[in-house]
Parts: sequence; C-alpha cells; structure tokens
Amino acid sequence: MSSFLWLNKIMNPDPYKTTSNSNYDFILNPQKPKKAFNIGGNSMQKKILAILSILIFLIVGFTIFKNLTTTKVLSISDLTNVVIEQQKIINLVKNDFISSNSTNQFSQAQINAIATINLTIPSEQKSLINYLKDSSYVIKSSTIGSVKTTSLDTQINNAAAAGNLTSTYNSIMKSELNNYLNYLSIGYNTTKGPKGKALLKQEYQNANTLLKQLN
Repeated sequence: MSSFLWLNKIMNPDPYKTTSNSNYDFILNPQKPKKAFNIGGNSMQKKILAILSILIFLIVGFTIFKNLTTTKVLSISDLTNVVIEQQKIINLVKNDFISSNSTNQFSQAQINAIATINLTIPSEQKSLINYLKDSSYVIKSSTIGSVKTTSLDTQINNAAAAGNLTSTYNSIMKSELNNYLNYLSIGYNTTKGPKGKALLKQEYQNANTLLKQLN
C-alpha cells in the first residue's frame, strides 16, 4: 500500500488542486470573431458602384465608337481659306484704278472680267459663309476685315502710273485666281456633304471661266 501511495504522490503531488480549464476556454467561452474592415461598404453600395462603373464604361465606349465612325462633313480651315481668298480678289477689284478704269488702259475683255468678278465673287462668298453658318460655324467679320492686299494694290498703282496696268493686272489677277482654284479644290476634297460639294464645284467652274477671260 505504501508503494501505491508513493507513486500516486509523485504523479499527483497536489490531489486537491483544481485542474486549470485554460486549455479548454475556447470551447467553454468562445469569443466572437472581430468584424473585418469592409472597404467596399455594404451590399447596396457595391451594387451602386457596379452600376455606375458600367454606365461610365458604356458612355466612354459609345464616345470612342462615335468618333471612329462619324464622317467629318467639312474642314473649317479649308473653307475659311476659300473665303479669305475670295476677299482678296474682292479687295483687288475695289482698287481705284481698277474699279473706275480711270486710266483707260484696260481692254474690253478685262473690263468684262472685272464686271463678272464684281458680280460673282461677293455672291459666292456670301453663299459659302451661309453654308458654314448652317454647319454651326460663323466666320467673324473681323476675319474678313483683316484681309489686306496692300502690296498688290501698290503694284497696281505703280503700274497705272507707268502705263502698263493691263499686263500687271492680268498677272496679279491670274495668280490670285489660280490660288482661288487651288483652295476650292482642297475644300471640295475635304467636304463630304452634297450641298457643300455642289456649291464648291460651281464656284470652281466660275473661277475657271474668269481665268479664261484673262487669257
């Protein structure tokens, strides 16, 4: 019996000590897990963000698709160049020596050409400006008013004083009409609308007629 008590004392030195339950606390007193921080918010917020993301994606995609598939109807810069060249020709025929033929140096063909220019170019310019206006682009009066032909007017004035106005006028006006034809051609090629193309085609034909009158 003494041997048994000795073994029992070694294996359990304090038989009255209560065994700790710390190893079993997770079963007896389970702790509630800490709530994780939710970056995305609640489910309703997630749905709203998803819908907004889809809408933004659709808007951006539609804009890109529209830009890729929309055909450019006209080139504002090209047609503005036409209007400016028209103004240069109008300015030239307003020169005192040309408009009044005060030196009587012009041939009848030149007089007819000047009369035709006075009749057609201002009208064509107005039609082109109205076409641009219908296309939501307005050419400012200051743009037209800033067109100057000072150096050309000086050449004409000097030629009139020297008695060779006829050849000088022909040279200057042919150069300007050729420039005009070039701008009309460029504008025609970059214009896709049928109304604009028809307008530029007619103006091109008229300018060719004026050029032939000077030959």
